[in-house]
Amino acid sequence: MKRIRLLLLAFVIFAAGCSAERQSQIGGAPSRAKSKAMQVEAQMLLKQIYTMQRTYYRVHKNYTDNLYDMGMTLPGNVKYSYRININESGWTCTARANLDNDDTIDKWIVDQSGSVHCATDDATS
Repeated sequence: MKRIRLLLLAFVIFAAGCSAERQSQIGGAPSRAKSKAMQVEAQMLLKQIYTMQRTYYRVHKNYTDNLYDMGMTLPGNVKYSYRININESGWTCTARANLDNDDTIDKWIVDQSGSVHCATDDATS
């Protein structure tokens, strides 16, 4: 218990000694590493959507634009919004988020081939 208090006290002293810029980085906009972690989570969810869409197609002989119909629910803390579009040639799912509250929207796409790619990278802009 004493160690936790000492660590907490050390953090408070450290944060008090930080510049205003560093304090805003700690509590403000996500760091580059945090943005990259959110991107990895989006890529993993898109791969899961791809797998679930394939399974849904095998059973129903068509695709769905509803995650719930596939049996998928998103975690409550996801940063991205997911949208499935179905057309004559197959489907795509787009994950979109504004990672750092600027004008750039981070956008990742997966399609029926399973290829996940970045259309717009908000973590580097």
